[in-house]
Amino acid sequence: MAWVAEPSGHCLDDIATYPLFSMPSGASLMLAVQTLQQQHYRHLGVLDTSGDLLGLLSYSDVLANIEYEYVNQLRRLLDERDTALRLSVEHLRLATQVINASLDGIMITAPDGTIESVNPSFSEMTGYQQDEVVGKTPALLSSGRHGDDFYQLMWRQLQEQGFWQGEIWNKRKNGEVYPEWLTITAIHDDSGAICKYAGIFTDITDRKQKEARIQSLAYFDELTGLPNRRLFTDRLRLAIANARRHRHQVALLFVDLDLFKRINDSLGHLAGDRVLIEVARRLEKTVREGDSVARLGGDEFTVLVPEIDSLGGLECLAQRLIDAIYEPMHINGRALFVSASIGISLFPGDGSNEEQLLRFADTAMYRSKELGRNKFRFYNSEMSERTRQEMRLEERLHHALAKGALNLHYQPKINLASGCLEGLEALLRWHDDELGQVSPAEVIPLAERLGLIETLGTQVLEMVCAQLQKWQHLARVPVAVNLSVLQLQSEHFLRVLDHCLSRYQIAPELIELEITESFFIPERAEAMLAMLEAIRSRGIRLSIDDFGTGYSSLAYLRKLPINALKLDRSFVQNLPGSQGEVEISLAVLGMARGLGLEVIAEGVETAAQAEFLAKHHCQQAQGFYFSRPLPADAVPRWLEINAPNQ
Repeated sequence: MAWVAEPSGHCLDDIATYPLFSMPSGASLMLAVQTLQQQHYRHLGVLDTSGDLLGLLSYSDVLANIEYEYVNQLRRLLDERDTALRLSVEHLRLATQVINASLDGIMITAPDGTIESVNPSFSEMTGYQQDEVVGKTPALLSSGRHGDDFYQLMWRQLQEQGFWQGEIWNKRKNGEVYPEWLTITAIHDDSGAICKYAGIFTDITDRKQKEARIQSLAYFDELTGLPNRRLFTDRLRLAIANARRHRHQVALLFVDLDLFKRINDSLGHLAGDRVLIEVARRLEKTVREGDSVARLGGDEFTVLVPEIDSLGGLECLAQRLIDAIYEPMHINGRALFVSASIGISLFPGDGSNEEQLLRFADTAMYRSKELGRNKFRFYNSEMSERTRQEMRLEERLHHALAKGALNLHYQPKINLASGCLEGLEALLRWHDDELGQVSPAEVIPLAERLGLIETLGTQVLEMVCAQLQKWQHLARVPVAVNLSVLQLQSEHFLRVLDHCLSRYQIAPELIELEITESFFIPERAEAMLAMLEAIRSRGIRLSIDDFGTGYSSLAYLRKLPINALKLDRSFVQNLPGSQGEVEISLAVLGMARGLGLEVIAEGVETAAQAEFLAKHHCQQAQGFYFSRPLPADAVPRWLEINAPNQ
């Protein structure tokens, strides 16, 4: 409380006209004002805590102090308002900058949906500028893809919950329809009433395209665009269910390209891909409307016929597919002729579900290949039995290779002019504890299909070299070993060959390698020739087995670094009585002489055959007439009796 000090040298009693009303110094200014007004006084005494007079407070002093406090309070309020206003402006400016810089489209509307403002991203996404949309409703963006129910549900949720979020299709100014992810939020005023709606949206075209891409990869083959195995299986399952309900037949055609690996190996995988694309196009073009073509993987395709009219019509379709595929394809400037083998299974006759139909059609397809390729064949139950036998054979072959259960017999090769031994041919033999004696004609193709031929070939070379090492104290007898084409195509073959020769200290001239005419694939001629020259450079003899049954040309034959031709037993068995075999044999012998090659006749079983061949200058022969194939432990005795050529 403000107060006035006592004047020097005077007492208030001397000056005052009326008694002095006093208040303690701790009383509030408001109480002092009220007291002055009630008592109609103009002055108050101010007392300290001990009751002594401190001074005099006038009514004008009180008014001055109240005015001062009011002005200060007003100033504080004005300062606070200015600060709040400044912060509000800054927040508004920041919000505007954020909205304008946002990559999301933003639209502000009145409660009735009238557009009040949009940001630049809105204009960029929709193509509409702000002055084109302000005063209008969001209906100008409608794509027409959503019905009234969709929008009614949206507004009902906004009114009830003040919020809506979801995927919506809208239309740009140029008419393009696009998907967006939209969030709408209601904005309330101080009274709680909705005063605005804020819509924030993102263009999700790219995301939808990626989703479609993922969907496509899940159900369609990326290379050909055909349905893949998953989608085809679904369609087959539905076709079976429909056929079961309506009592009709479903056909499944399993299409596999013949010798497709040769295209990849010789022309490259890009050329192979072009072939697959063209095959897919031809299959789709050939099938009927309602039929479904799919690519299961690699060079395997399927055709689903959900309802067949007759087996005759199905046969016609299979043949049309084969003919369509076999039409020449022009790839990398070359005309390729691609054949296909087809297996056919039927529901309900062959199988009751999609897994069985696929397996049985696949089985029938392999039988088509065995018939010579470029053919079709229907499944029958005998094929399943044969497949089970092959699976058992496969299992036992793996076991035999792991246990080293295969062995070799050796058949002598005789010089027809001198009657002396020229060498031996190693022949594979396999007696299985469960299967009994298994023919090499079954073992070799099976090993090739299973990718075991390199393992098998390595074991044979190891056994031959080990046996030659044991026989070295008896005689130096060359041994011929049959090779698979797949062995020669392996990058490891020369290393395996060198390892065997080095390990057992075998002279290269004691090894002869026999290859078949199927070795001569024109597309791989250069690589094959390089392989043969590498073998010959080691001092190893080379001969062509089963000559006359393949397709090697004389021009190509002249380039090969070979030593001999083996005349196939099919040309020898009817000599000398069959004029046809006589002419073929004489032609082979004459050609060999012209090329400086020896001829070894296989399958000689009679004296007449041996005499005919000797008369016409065939150098060597082998067969039952001279000796059956011998177990390794019987060879030394045979060598002693027959005085081999040292």
